[in-house]
Amino acid sequence: MANLKEIKNSLIKFDGRLWSILKSIRPRQWLKNFALFAPALFSGQLFEPKILNRLLLGFVLYSLASSGAYLFNDVIDAKKDRSHPFKKLRPIAAGKISAKLALTLSFTLSSSALYLAYLTSNRFFFLSLVFFILLQFAYSLFFRNQICYRSFHLLLVDSLDRWRFLTSGLR
Repeated sequence: MANLKEIKNSLIKFDGRLWSILKSIRPRQWLKNFALFAPALFSGQLFEPKILNRLLLGFVLYSLASSGAYLFNDVIDAKKDRSHPFKKLRPIAAGKISAKLALTLSFTLSSSALYLAYLTSNRFFFLSLVFFILLQFAYSLFFRNQICYRSFHLLLVDSLDRWRFLTSGLR
């Protein structure tokens, strides 16, 4: 039988990993997904139950998808982040979360978002989420290494934010 100290240490280790995962999925970035609500807000339809329910679902799905992309991006950047004064503290770069766990969570979050969108949303929303996820992953793998990085980076980030807005307005 494990003694009390071993159990306590196990719980602290589990709690630390859970906190690291929560930090890595960047819930503060989910605020960007409130752009989904703008068309309904400005058209005066935000509090119609059917529309509000669809928007809340869209917010959750985009949050899952973007968290999956952040995890993937942090795995790709881990080596470079270890030499950065601030980014070295990110859980993946600091070794608090393994790359394998981060990639597993990334796949799980992204595929869950797609599966739920497929089951609950119209075709346009599902395809827009597919496009959003593909663009996020392509950015991590290819686009950020382009010659005109800064201009392209700004254009892509702006496009992703506008895509959220467009997705909501056409639902």
